[in-house]
Amino acid sequence: MNKHLILFALAIAILLASCGDDALLDTELNIVASMNGQELQFGQQYTTDQDQGLYFTLFKLYLSELEIVDEAGVATSIADVLLHDLENPESYKVELEAGNYTQLRFGLGLDETLNQSDPNDFEVDHPLSYAQNTHWGWASLYKFMMLEGRCSENAEDDLYNTTFAYHTGTDSLFRQLELPLNLEVEENGANSIQLSINMDLLFGANAVNVVEENFSHSGIEELPLAIRITDRMMEAFSVN
Repeated sequence: MNKHLILFALAIAILLASCGDDALLDTELNIVASMNGQELQFGQQYTTDQDQGLYFTLFKLYLSELEIVDEAGVATSIADVLLHDLENPESYKVELEAGNYTQLRFGLGLDETLNQSDPNDFEVDHPLSYAQNTHWGWASLYKFMMLEGRCSENAEDDLYNTTFAYHTGTDSLFRQLELPLNLEVEENGANSIQLSINMDLLFGANAVNVVEENFSHSGIEELPLAIRITDRMMEAFSVN
């Protein structure tokens, strides 16, 4: 009799575990940038609202504490920290229960705790590892965003003889975003999220003049530009 009860209990436990696994559905997060209404391509020439020309050679940024929130306000973690390379983008997977999700939230950059991390404490392929070449040293800590390329005062020129380089960092430039989301996760559904970055907003009118304001490594003199870049990036994010 006891043997039968044990077997019955095991069967119930296996059934419950199986049901729990079936309830979790793979959902994909993609992060893409665009400019001039097209997906960003490195080396391709773009025109700003100020009729300046530019092209990109590097675009990496840290996103941290990524969470997706359902209609009941329950958050599910996607990742603690990502170093996203727009030239070689990855897709990120999260398992979610079926239902409606209304918000995506994350940090642009690293909070004070993550920013104080020692890059030597991580495996080589970890986003915060020394191998990522994103750590300035103990005075300035991590670079939150690295954006580089070449530009021209006139978009019709082929010279592009001016470089631009924006490396933002320091604790004061960490920002948190909460973006509205309309996602229904369902079995046999597409179950995907696209986080978009509209680079036209960074280089638009009354934004950053890429020719005249072509450098910031977040030092004291360049900090006002780094703040403006960071704040414009906040406006550039949206969820599709």
